[in-house]
Amino acid sequence: MNQSKTFKLIIQTSDTCIDLLKYLDKNIIQVNRLGAKVQIEKLSKDDLDDDMVELLRKKGITRLPALIPPDNGKPFIGLKKIIDLFEKNLNNSRNNERMNNGD
Repeated sequence: MNQSKTFKLIIQTSDTCIDLLKYLDKNIIQVNRLGAKVQIEKLSKDDLDDDMVELLRKKGITRLPALIPPDNGKPFIGLKKIIDLFEKNLNNSRNNERMNNGD
């Protein structure tokens, strides 16, 4: 059985983060089929005090949105990098399905 991996998505209220949430809403079923889950953490302006900003920087997060992989490796920063990651994996999955189905 395929064990799911949970990614942590850190967002704030911004147009960029809203665009990312719309993308995930549209593609979440396919993302879940890849064995990936996305846990969303929304930070408010009040949350972003000096201590929180320093904690985020220590994790390599310089701006939001940020996606932290399950292995706590290097985070993916920004709308384009996060969507590119999902698109790459979704396209690989679709290609594998086509090859396995003989299309």
